Amino acid sequence: MAWDKGAVAVLQPEDGHSFWQPEPTGGHVTIKVAPGEFPSNLYAAGVQVIPPGGEIPVHAHKQAEELLVVVSGTGRATVDGVERRLDPGVLHYAGRWVRHGFFNDGDVDLVLYFVIWPPGLDRALANFGRPRKAGEPAPEPFPPSDNFVEELAPAEFEFGDVTDQPGPCVFLGPDEGKSYWQPGPTDGYATVKISPHNVASNHVTVVEQVVPPGKFLPAHGHPRNEELKFVTSGTATATVDGVAYDIGPGCLCVTGRWVEHSFLNTGDGDFTIIAVFMPPALEGLLGGIGRPRTPGEPAPESFEVPRNIGDIAVLNDLVLPNQIAAHEAESAPK
Repeated sequence: MAWDKGAVAVLQPEDGHSFWQPEPTGGHVTIKVAPGEFPSNLYAAGVQVIPPGGEIPVHAHKQAEELLVVVSGTGRATVDGVERRLDPGVLHYAGRWVRHGFFNDGDVDLVLYFVIWPPGLDRALANFGRPRKAGEPAPEPFPPSDNFVEELAPAEFEFGDVTDQPGPCVFLGPDEGKSYWQPGPTDGYATVKISPHNVASNHVTVVEQVVPPGKFLPAHGHPRNEELKFVTSGTATATVDGVAYDIGPGCLCVTGRWVEHSFLNTGDGDFTIIAVFMPPALEGLLGGIGRPRTPGEPAPESFEVPRNIGDIAVLNDLVLPNQIAAHEAESAPK
């Protein structure tokens, strides 16, 4: 078998294709990864910035499932007819046919990180908008074009009443989810927000991980998973496939299967990431090596990983650098 290492992308906050959006949303969206530029047909991911008074009208996706995380700003969401508050750290998982919409009722931009699968929304937002260059002033508000229905077609939106059986729907606050203190050298904690154990979907695991200053996620890889790590706070050095990158809020690191990666917190505050795994992975490892955490309680003294870490890793799709090297050697042409 040929060496089957997956793709790699390390994207800074302004990297990607960006588009000004028409009313009533306004603001802009930046597509970070999508099949047109990244060799995966699984998903698209990006960041949407909604100005004060802007809104994403209530809609549903006929075929897609979507993860949305509030990066900054405030607002309100309408999810399945129920109004909910949006604050930094809120996470929303919308399965197909789940009706949802967002309104910025604050006085600063509402910033949303999204991952959607299968892709299609990326093409619709590009069709719908106007090309944007980083740093340029916003244009005057503009209406959708006369053929906006055709432009939005790749997203498979439904704005009317939804009669089909909806998919999973989850709305979590910043401190919700099963959380575990992590052993050294990482320390800090990890919170499993989404996994097949709490959502009726076998597509993803979503984890928020908080790494204290000076601590690090050791080098590792995943033999069958693609992972998207989006930075929400702090700074770090990411070493991905042997290359070091300085990363901070708004950066996105994408690592395919067998890609070695590690993260060292180089800042004075916590380094926080939202990690999305496709297919699901690691929820068992984080609990297996960690200790249950209650939000707000003081951190324990640093503790060592359990002696059976190797067995736990194997069962949860995590491999170490020596295992990656051995797999590469075995896959080399004879």
